[in-house]
Amino acid sequence: MGFAQAPIVFDAEPENLGSTVNSEYSEISPTISPDGKTLFITRYPPDNGDKNNIWVSYLQTNGEWTLAKNIGTPLNVPGSSTSVQSVTPDGNTILLSNLYKYFDG
Repeated sequence: MGFAQAPIVFDAEPENLGSTVNSEYSEISPTISPDGKTLFITRYPPDNGDKNNIWVSYLQTNGEWTLAKNIGTPLNVPGSSTSVQSVTPDGNTILLSNLYKYFDG
């Protein structure tokens, strides 16, 4: 048994979503929910050392995004770097990537 896979083409240009979403800080890994109404971004704010956090913004009925907010705990854990990798098709579950500081002792 085999399967065929269509080639993946990344031809979209980055889009600045304005000051409610984009900031002066480094931002990576934008992930949008299947319904297109929730946007997760990974941001490196300077007050968090070299650790990143998940921030979330919601699409309003007027087509504008809400001010991105730090999603907080339990998803963002002090001393770790966290990002959203994907959202399930039903929009109820997110797959996270985490890097935790290892403590020996």
